[in-house]
Amino acid sequence: MSFASRRFLLILLVALLSISVISVAFVYNSTSEVSQYYSSTSGVEYYNSTSEVEYYELKHECTMVVVGKNATTDGSIIISRTEDWYGNWAKHLIVVPRMQHKANTTICSVYTGFCYPLPPVTYKYIAIPDWDWIEYPGRPLPGAVYDAAGINEVFVAVTATVTIYPSKKVAELDPFVDNGIAEDLITTIILATTKSAREAVRLVGYLVETFGAAEGMVIAVADPNEVWIIEVLSGRHWVAVRVPDDSYVVYGNEMRICEVNLADTENYMGSADLIEFAVKNGLWDPTTGEPFCVAKAYGPPPHPRNYRRVWGIARLFSPSANYDPEQKYYPYFMKPDRPLSIKDVMIAHREFYAGTPYDTRYNPAERGVGISRTQEAHIIQVRGWLPVEIGGVMWIAMSAPRASIYVPFYAGITKVPYTYSIGTDKYDDESAFWTFRTIANILFLDPVKYEPFIRNYLDRYENLTISIQPYIEQYALTLYNVDKELAIEFLNKYCEITAIGAQKFARQLFAELMTKLARELRS
Repeated sequence: MSFASRRFLLILLVALLSISVISVAFVYNSTSEVSQYYSSTSGVEYYNSTSEVEYYELKHECTMVVVGKNATTDGSIIISRTEDWYGNWAKHLIVVPRMQHKANTTICSVYTGFCYPLPPVTYKYIAIPDWDWIEYPGRPLPGAVYDAAGINEVFVAVTATVTIYPSKKVAELDPFVDNGIAEDLITTIILATTKSAREAVRLVGYLVETFGAAEGMVIAVADPNEVWIIEVLSGRHWVAVRVPDDSYVVYGNEMRICEVNLADTENYMGSADLIEFAVKNGLWDPTTGEPFCVAKAYGPPPHPRNYRRVWGIARLFSPSANYDPEQKYYPYFMKPDRPLSIKDVMIAHREFYAGTPYDTRYNPAERGVGISRTQEAHIIQVRGWLPVEIGGVMWIAMSAPRASIYVPFYAGITKVPYTYSIGTDKYDDESAFWTFRTIANILFLDPVKYEPFIRNYLDRYENLTISIQPYIEQYALTLYNVDKELAIEFLNKYCEITAIGAQKFARQLFAELMTKLARELRS
């Protein structure tokens, strides 16, 4: 295809996309799939979880949902997470190119000092680091400060991490290593250097056993064939399981892996002395007849702010199971009542237990999934029947997903929209993060009052983007089979138009909210 023909075709496609994704979204009308979760709950007696106090204080950061390919509507493997920390801590979307490195080049943590030697060539990937990566120039890889999640050019996807904690006894027996591997660098190393999920699992195990871990963490890694979940339990101990294709797994901030069979290396991996260490140190007594359970041996007692999130999402995905919200220990692998869509997972990450005694709008002591201080939320689809450039897509909701729009970014893109790559911990009216953060600030002032209006408004755009996804990908695939470079240009333009369109849509919502507030104010 000649350059002139390619240019004409691309201009035509961009024009059509601009009309369909930006303009149509403003008149697109659909009944929100989440409206049922925002109904009034007056008359419900609310449970006060402050009466149940654990023996030591825990932080509660991030929620993870992983879905096997036979449990989704389209055969995608899904890994997803909310990244919960400070609500004003912006995230940047970046593309890291394939890079060559000189001998003895290392990538080092800016927090722990841990350093990892890079291979001569590292893979290209997309990721979403903390904004302050820009304050550490000259490092061998861009980002590399809490990269959070991403997809690389050889179809490895990762989300990391969900913070977890060992029991006090385990923490004393096998303490964390101050300069060991930690969350801030693990995603970077996996994306830059591994070519399969299984290889990523082995790498994490090697790092923990050789250098030690600086903290407890849960990591999900996927490729087109399988998805694994890794729990880093203590300074030198870890365990990993392969998620069955027909199941899903949910994490709050506590260990969940229970029974394991390390002899079955197709489905389990972990420290060689995982069970021996537990027996030797009185963490598990085999004479009781109770099966060995990793979470019970290595972890603290379940905390309601953690296990309630497992229950909250299970009630959406598997309502027929009728799980008890006070069950504490739930089945690790759960099966949905029906195949799960990408929208189902989006709804799950906004869950706040509406219509139950634990509704966080009326019971601030509860910790829901969708909370105010989320930096971003992401959902990664891995679809091996498509080329990685198209089959890998990371949906990103900047700031809190209850007040945001999930926007798709394909693994094949080579550049990102400018406004999605800027922002700091100070308000910035140009940054996409801060555009959605302003909506979140209003929503969480009074979610009962503002959330139905905000969510139904933003869902118009989000639902449209989901509905046109198959057509966009079919066209991208057609282009890919003729001209790969043109297909990449198409994906760059589509992601840019969709992302900027979402930001414009949010700004229009902000203007309407300001008008609404001014009209309702009374002196």
